[in-house]
Amino acid sequence: MTAIEQNNVTVTTAGTQIQITSTPTPIKSVVFIALTTNTGLIYLGESDVASTKGFPRSAGQSLVFEMDTEVLDLSKFWVNSAVNGEGVAYFAVLKHGA
Repeated sequence: MTAIEQNNVTVTTAGTQIQITSTPTPIKSVVFIALTTNTGLIYLGESDVASTKGFPRSAGQSLVFEMDTEVLDLSKFWVNSAVNGEGVAYFAVLKHGA
């Protein structure tokens, strides 16, 4: 059976980087979806994610990360927002045994 972790992450104050999770979480893949209620851009990336550094997504747009041979760590992903109170939903396939 494949374990899946899902949650929403909200950026309370625009321009602030928020870690997806602080717990190291080995995953095989993850899909991030900008919440459909967002009115501005969401940025996905590493701990220094910002409007000038990251993957921008509009409401409803997604971004997928998947590795065939390596393991990803969900705690390495961060989100930032152009508007207060907006965010992403994510669905991660956990590494077997995690």
